[in-house]
Amino acid sequence: MYYHHQKTSKPTQSMFHRHIHSDFEMLYFTSGDAEFIIEGTVCRLNRGDLLIVRPRIYHYLHLRSDAAYERYIINFTEEEVSGCDICIESDQEYVIYNVMENSVVDGFFKTWGEYDGQFSDEDREGYINGGLRTVLTVLKYCKKQTGDELGRSNYTLKGILRYIDANIEKPINAETIAAEFYVSVSWLAHVFRNHLGISLMRYINQKKMLYAQQLIWQGCPPTEVAVRCHFENYATFYRQYKKILNRSPKEDKGNIATHKTNTIGMKDEFLED
Repeated sequence: MYYHHQKTSKPTQSMFHRHIHSDFEMLYFTSGDAEFIIEGTVCRLNRGDLLIVRPRIYHYLHLRSDAAYERYIINFTEEEVSGCDICIESDQEYVIYNVMENSVVDGFFKTWGEYDGQFSDEDREGYINGGLRTVLTVLKYCKKQTGDELGRSNYTLKGILRYIDANIEKPINAETIAAEFYVSVSWLAHVFRNHLGISLMRYINQKKMLYAQQLIWQGCPPTEVAVRCHFENYATFYRQYKKILNRSPKEDKGNIATHKTNTIGMKDEFLED
């Protein structure tokens, strides 16, 4: 589990990186002037908004101004909150709640912020672990919003991103996607850079490697994973895996039982150049 409280009077865009990771992300926004870009959707953030983003969903925060900013982040796996309803359907990329001030959920984050500098590492971890379960339980009874209720969407881009997820084991590239969606390769390059700040192939490779890692964690041999993901040979697969995840397939195969701890450092592996 990864967690972080960030509060700054003069935020800059360099503090917020485009990223993708293999665990759930919960973001609680308390102040600032910002938008959250989740795959092909742009959501304007308001005080008290709590977002939960599914694993392997590309997202980042975009500042609209340098107004004072504060937010709380918790990254967690399903195993770490076993028995709790995470409130996201299988076809949803994210959900969002607007939390009432002084509610149980708001109180959990406010207390975290108030005592964060006084907690020992052990007490902070215990408080957040227990509080996360409380938050997820309470959210089951709160109204949630999804999709186009929340912000602007590029529908063609959203369709392309879902197509990539659905065909992640296939050898997809700009030409195959352009033909599928009746768009030009140059349009694809433009829309990925303009909306996501990343090239199409880098996006596909990051998604493919996270998918490959999940298969390895589930016990699939790396050589079989390379074949399933349509790599020409294992050496190419190995180089791509090591480049993106900063570890070898063999290392992840040896950490099947403890893979939860490996997701923490993955956020920074996907920063855009």
